[in-house]
Amino acid sequence: MLPTLFPHTYIRAADLEKLHLLFNSVVVLQPAPAELSEAMRKWTDEQFLQTRIPIDKDNQRLEQVLAGYRSWAAEQHLGDLAFLKSHSPAPPFRDASLPSQIRSQIARNLKNSEDSFKPDRLLNDRVFLSMAHSFDQQNDDLSQDLGKFSVWQQELLSDLCSTDAVALHNLTDAKVTSHDNREHYMIEQRLKAWAHLWHYDASPSKVYVTTSKDAYAHLFEYATGAQELINYDHLAIPHYQAPEWQKWQQRFSNRMVDLLSCQWTQSIDLHFLETDDLNPSSGLSISIGGFPNRSPLEVFNEIADLTNAPQSLSPENSHGNTLIIYLGPPK
Repeated sequence: MLPTLFPHTYIRAADLEKLHLLFNSVVVLQPAPAELSEAMRKWTDEQFLQTRIPIDKDNQRLEQVLAGYRSWAAEQHLGDLAFLKSHSPAPPFRDASLPSQIRSQIARNLKNSEDSFKPDRLLNDRVFLSMAHSFDQQNDDLSQDLGKFSVWQQELLSDLCSTDAVALHNLTDAKVTSHDNREHYMIEQRLKAWAHLWHYDASPSKVYVTTSKDAYAHLFEYATGAQELINYDHLAIPHYQAPEWQKWQQRFSNRMVDLLSCQWTQSIDLHFLETDDLNPSSGLSISIGGFPNRSPLEVFNEIADLTNAPQSLSPENSHGNTLIIYLGPPK
């Protein structure tokens, strides 16, 4: 079982650690060749994280669009967030709506031929995912910097030995932990763009995992035939260094494989997930469900609003069930 992460293309170190508790390896799709973050590179080197680029063409054109936007944005004192807000399903540079002025300005600045800016939804979605990736990474870097500042502040306040100082630290720390809200940002647009990119994946999975509760909820709300099997607000998992952990992970993997082909009923037993380990990990929240008797192609066609999918699924992926898993912090 080799799950694919959705709909983000950037993964934080904390999320990689959660994924590692359940899986031997995870695939993350990339909209274009790019340098990985230090955390993603580390887990790639350890062969846990597999990066895959479904579309490896028109990269020069894509880079040209990104460079053009960033050049224009620098002049206008804008960041990646402005581009994400300007995203729409329409092809880049062609619609006359107010958000498209950013795209139109890029086209004029690049001074390319008319043919270079033919309507291309796939290119538009790859540009959007690339900018979203950059936005997520910058947001994560900022959160880490704030976290380091918080540690320094805690040490300083501890030296002061003041109750008021400790209260001030708790208030500041709360602000730090609530800074990263990418999981709530433009989930619908991310899902549509990611699903379009996914259609070009040469080795699609039937198991999909997300660390975004909003993405999981959106998929279950808007795709036909969704069924949730189990939900844990706080599931303790054996510590990854404990002998029991690998056995637990193997039981989990075997059961997920079973769920891909069996008939789903309300009586499906997943209580083996609970552990009696006396030294569990910090735990996580987990939801497991999906789409019985629907292939990933049917599900993501619907999400991406595609009528003619370019992907040709292998026979083993064209029938059966599609499994969706959410992992998050324990409640």
